[in-house]
Amino acid sequence: MSQAVTPLEAQQALADQILALVNKPAGSRVLDIGCGTGQLMLALSGSGFEVHGIDNNAQAVALARDTVRSSGLSANVIHDDFSRAWQSMEAGGFDVVILQNSFRYFPSSLIFSAALHLLAPGGRLIISEEFDVEHAEHRKQRELPALDYTLAEAERNGLQLSRRMDLSAGVIGFMQDFSARLERQAAGMIADHLMSESTWQQVQQGIEHDLTEMQQGNRSHQLLQLDMSSYDPDRVTERPLIIPAELKSSTDYAALFEACFDSPFSADLWQWKYGEGRGASVAALKEGRLVAHYGGIVRAIVYFGTPESAVQIGDVMVLPKERGFFSRSGLFFRTATAMLEQHAGYAARHLLGFGFPNIKAMHVALRLKLYQKTDDLVSLTLKPEIAREATESALPVQAKDWSTIEDNCINHVWERMKSSLTDGIVGVRDADYVRFRYQQRPGQDYQLLVVDEEGKTPGLVVYRRHGEQEMVMDVIAAADDVQAVLQAAMRYVEGQGREMFCWITRGQLQRFGTENFLVADTAIQIPCNAWSRGPDVESLQGAWWLTAGDTDFL
Repeated sequence: MSQAVTPLEAQQALADQILALVNKPAGSRVLDIGCGTGQLMLALSGSGFEVHGIDNNAQAVALARDTVRSSGLSANVIHDDFSRAWQSMEAGGFDVVILQNSFRYFPSSLIFSAALHLLAPGGRLIISEEFDVEHAEHRKQRELPALDYTLAEAERNGLQLSRRMDLSAGVIGFMQDFSARLERQAAGMIADHLMSESTWQQVQQGIEHDLTEMQQGNRSHQLLQLDMSSYDPDRVTERPLIIPAELKSSTDYAALFEACFDSPFSADLWQWKYGEGRGASVAALKEGRLVAHYGGIVRAIVYFGTPESAVQIGDVMVLPKERGFFSRSGLFFRTATAMLEQHAGYAARHLLGFGFPNIKAMHVALRLKLYQKTDDLVSLTLKPEIAREATESALPVQAKDWSTIEDNCINHVWERMKSSLTDGIVGVRDADYVRFRYQQRPGQDYQLLVVDEEGKTPGLVVYRRHGEQEMVMDVIAAADDVQAVLQAAMRYVEGQGREMFCWITRGQLQRFGTENFLVADTAIQIPCNAWSRGPDVESLQGAWWLTAGDTDFL
């Protein structure tokens, strides 16, 4: 067992190790991100550095300022949210940037980009943090940053790993000693009403969980020194910075969007897609200007019967002169990897990544080993003889206004659909989603058909005009009903003199009884994330239920 140390001794030992890595001349400017109560700032200031700290916790900042004043030392303590504040700080204004147990609270792409912006040429980034080092082969949402992803992303940003120290043994000893001390004091604290029994149990369980994770090697405490020495000082400001896309407003993306898609930009549509926490995207800045965006839209899904979430890739944009499409140093690769490592996989907030890339983007992503193909979309139209066929068994169809259909009706159909598709993956289609997707989507007018049989409502069909035809956006029906529901909707529309077609993933064709449909390829492939650890392509092959309504652009 590691030798036990007191909290004060542990804190001083870590401060000494960080100071040894700083290794800069007196007077060098140091930024402590997430400075807390200022203990590390005191050690840095006492060693002759010009110290600045930033924290978004008002109480911690007040304590840090008091600590600095009472010590007689000098340090500047800023109360602000570093996630946004770094962009207004002086470029190249610091020689060293330090994060002590605060790296976990920021997207890694933000920290590396902030460091590149803030550090002078030859500057140094020091990170002291607990990391997840388990190579998960099953679903386990990550509580801490993944060490391998962190080091890989640092390297992609041109930050060179110069020193790496594993402090896990000392941390385990400290945690064991701290747990024993706390347990001895817990009874008295509970008796004095300073802590409840339930609070103590939660604290105890948390400590035991963290200690077990570290003892089993699933976590480690690392002290990392990352240097900018590989940079050409004359080109530092030209290097693109990868940031969380939400740091920019909707309208900031207009010029990039219009340059990449040669199409008018809609701020309302962008907000509808990515606003209010729906986004899981990254962007790239170069000299303060947006030059790339790798979009992700959060989707609730049912994954083989289990509630999960996925990231739907969309609005992948790189200015033509910045593309370097086939290079692992290009912005397509850098934004894609940053997004996938942070948002998709076994250890991420969302299990899967999927999308509808064009052929060129799909081929590039396959070459760069970012995606693998799981399926493709096919188009269904009724065979002419079936469309003309009059049958008494055809289900009755009603056109409905969105305001006249009740949520209970939508939810009832969705529950039956969900229960029938436990052998695959389907996006949630409850009333909240359906209304958001079709009733609230800016710039489109979607029509609704209700297929009803003696008041049982076996299915709903959403469609819209697409050129000279009507395009099915969604078929919401149980698997056993979907063929009859789609045929009824198509007959209804074709009875009014218009042809209707439906996109569906090839793996779901058997649900539709294709003897009554003409099937055509669309050339739209469905990829899965192959970059970060997650479900393998074999388990996803042909499993998705996706229609035109699952795309973000129709």
